[in-house]
Amino acid sequence: MEENDPQRRSSSLPRIRVEDSSLYRDLSLREPTHRERTASYVAFVVLGIFCLSMLISLGIGTFLLTRSATPLSQEAVEASLAYLKSVGVLSLRCSGSSSATISPRKKFEMETLQPPELEAVPEPKLRAYLATALTDLPDSERQRVYELCGVLKRACAEFGVSLYLPFEHTDPLQHADVPPPVVYERDRKQVVTSDFVLVLCASASYGVGQENEIAAEHGIPVVYLVRQGCRVSRMLLGSDTRKLIAEYEDETDLVSKLRSILEDNVPALQQRRDAIGVPEPLKIAARIRDLRERSEISAKTLADLIGVDEQKLRRMEDNPEEEAGLTLSQLRSLAAFLKVDITYLLFGATSTKDERVRRSQDNFKVIARDESMEYRDFESLWGGYLDKIHQKIGYVAATKDNHVISKEQWRAWYRQLIEKRDELEIQF
Repeated sequence: MEENDPQRRSSSLPRIRVEDSSLYRDLSLREPTHRERTASYVAFVVLGIFCLSMLISLGIGTFLLTRSATPLSQEAVEASLAYLKSVGVLSLRCSGSSSATISPRKKFEMETLQPPELEAVPEPKLRAYLATALTDLPDSERQRVYELCGVLKRACAEFGVSLYLPFEHTDPLQHADVPPPVVYERDRKQVVTSDFVLVLCASASYGVGQENEIAAEHGIPVVYLVRQGCRVSRMLLGSDTRKLIAEYEDETDLVSKLRSILEDNVPALQQRRDAIGVPEPLKIAARIRDLRERSEISAKTLADLIGVDEQKLRRMEDNPEEEAGLTLSQLRSLAAFLKVDITYLLFGATSTKDERVRRSQDNFKVIARDESMEYRDFESLWGGYLDKIHQKIGYVAATKDNHVISKEQWRAWYRQLIEKRDELEIQF
């Protein structure tokens, strides 16, 4: 009976406390290691930073909520609602009596509206450049000229023309730290990429003459806006540009005549732009650079040869669009100096079948028929010849050191191939 009594059996079992275990005594009596102590310090620091960040966030949130609870004036609220209605984003109708402050209990009904149909503003499709005196412009007239330029820009925008004003980017006073080569390169690019140029003849200017010549060089139309009583150089008016001359009395007359000119000519200029598009560069400068470097000719030497500054040649080699500034005379000089055909500078090695290769092939076919040449011999000779000239294809081109292979030469190579087919490599 006693053995079957579970209560007496459980009471007879020994009771072991955790404190009596040897493992617990070892852990409780030994000192913590350096690593354990360091880990505890790091944990306390991280916990402290977290608590501090929470307190700071709570403080900032309380401060912002306190400020946002400041009463707003009715005028400010009405102005905000009027702006939202004007842009067509939201329509807000406030219910309840009006008061000097806005209560949180006021309810707003928000309805999404379609944006109102605004008057369409033409997207700029054409680009124009305004050339005017800047450097030597008298201080008494500077502000008036700047304002007049702004008026012309707004008038052009009405016809979808984006007018570039140089003084906004390279003004001699506000941007005096811009070096001259950068000014020239930047303004020149704007002239070259424009659809027409406006020349405001209000004061004498060296830069205007330069911009006019760049426009003439690239076939860009020019409109001369001449103030009555202002004497304009005959050299300027007699240039080779496609030109229109408009004399004006005052600002109102100037804007009226400019609008009339734009109305008559913008459609034709747009058709011209659509027909021409954006021409792809011919990579003339890349071929010139490759030939120059292969021949170990410095950029300064080549620039002196064609009569330009070294910066022009460098700019042309770095920017393919600048090749349009090369004249036919300069291309002829470059071709003669680099010992290549001018057609290569213009178009490159467009095919292995240039005139010399074609004539060489004709001579080879004659010899192949006369000698009843086998197909494998034909392929071996012609393949060796093409492999040789392919090493020159690219920027060196098939025009340099290439010549027409005569029938006698083809016959001699064929005889060498027959005599020593497996021993001699044909030297083309």
